[in-house]
Order: sequence, then structure tokens, then C-alpha cells
Amino acid sequence: NTMTVEIYSPVGANVTRETATAEFKLGTRAYGQDNREFIYVQANGSIAVGDACGIDEDFQAASLTTTTAAALHSIGWASDHAFQNDYYGWLTVKGTNFTGNVKDNSSADAPLYTSATAGYLSTDSSTSNPVKVAGVTCVAVTSGGGASQLIAQFPFINE
Repeated sequence: NTMTVEIYSPVGANVTRETATAEFKLGTRAYGQDNREFIYVQANGSIAVGDACGIDEDFQAASLTTTTAAALHSIGWASDHAFQNDYYGWLTVKGTNFTGNVKDNSSADAPLYTSATAGYLSTDSSTSNPVKVAGVTCVAVTSGGGASQLIAQFPFINE
């Protein structure tokens, strides 16, 4: 994703790329356009563009699944770039007009849940006992699933 994202603070934050070495303290917050808020993390495994990610207490991020949701403390999205394992970068944790992966056959303006597919949320509330992800809404679902437009206001994994 090569979209330009205007960042207001901190100075030097580039939310559209990953790096092999840390440029900020893990857990640092950045703020930008569209009321977007970001958190600086290290990838625990590769993360695809758009993946919903669980973030643990040490700011290690991994693509979210129903199985991993219970052990992770917060949620973010790799809305602006992919991550290689152990690389550093920014996840979107709040805002409007960002992309996140949503499974096919999901509905706009409906509650979102974890799924068995790593990084993908779904509006299916019954298959494989998913966990609700509160505070996030899919505004427009992409036909066939994948990158869809999301709005998140203080999202959390509602175990």
C-alpha cells in the first residue's frame, strides 16, 4: 500500500513502512489524519497488509484468530503495510477510512468477530465460537472478501 498518511506526531513517524531495527520505543502512539491513531509494535510472525492483529503486553503483534484472541490484549490493523517476522512498524488502532481484512459474505454495519482465518474478521457470530471485536465496524465490504473499509473507535477483544 503506497497511500500517503499524514502524521501529526511524533515527528519522523512513517506508518507506511516496516524496519529491521526499532526507530521508536515499542508501544509509542502516533496520531494522524482521519482521526487515526497508531501503535508501534514488533511483528511476531509475518503479517499481511490489512490483517487484524492481536497485540500482547510487550507490544508483539500477530495476525489475529479466534484461537489466539484470548492471549492477546488489544487489537490493531496492518492497514498501511505488511510485516516480516521480527520487523518493526505501526498498526492502526483507531480512526476512520482505513482498510482491514474481512471474510467474504460479511455484512457492512454489523458486529465483527474473530475467525479461523489469520488476520480476517467476519460478521459470522457462530462458526468455531468466535470472539466479538467490539468498537469496530466494517463500512463497506469488498466483494469476495479481503481489504474493506473500517471505522474503529476504541476497539477491544470482547472475550
